[in-house]
Amino acid sequence: MKKRLVSMILSAVLFATSVPVTAFAEDANAQNPVMHSEEGTSQGSNARKESGIDYKKNGGTFAEGYTAPSNYDEPVTELPGAEQITKAGYEFAGWYDNEEFNGEPVTSLSTADHSGSVVLYAKWTERYYYVDIPQTVNADGDKLTIKADAGGLYDKDHVSVTVQSEND
Repeated sequence: MKKRLVSMILSAVLFATSVPVTAFAEDANAQNPVMHSEEGTSQGSNARKESGIDYKKNGGTFAEGYTAPSNYDEPVTELPGAEQITKAGYEFAGWYDNEEFNGEPVTSLSTADHSGSVVLYAKWTERYYYVDIPQTVNADGDKLTIKADAGGLYDKDHVSVTVQSEND
């Protein structure tokens, strides 16, 4: 009789623990963590996904210590700018709400203009430089070196051009 009672209790416990029940689970995503990856950003809470932001960074990375807004529940949410997201060799050209980068860049989201989850795509512009060398240049020896700061948009970059000539 004891064995039968123990067997029934163990069966009941086994059955009770095998049935998934979420009614008593705490909301583990109450803080709504934002997960950034190369493919994009995902969020934890389903409730927040209704006004969530999914960042497709297209190879870019957010600055160390920076946390991008994960939703736009507030009236206006400013989006990360060039100071917060970077990609080596490229300049950030804005967030777009389409993969083709059509239209104007999106700089902020508001509950008045958007509803539901929003996917934003980072657009990048490759850096390039123009170097004008005059047609006639007088130089000592067989080597001419030009060094200058790039200035303008790429003010942190330096340009160095070396031209070697075998001409007399």
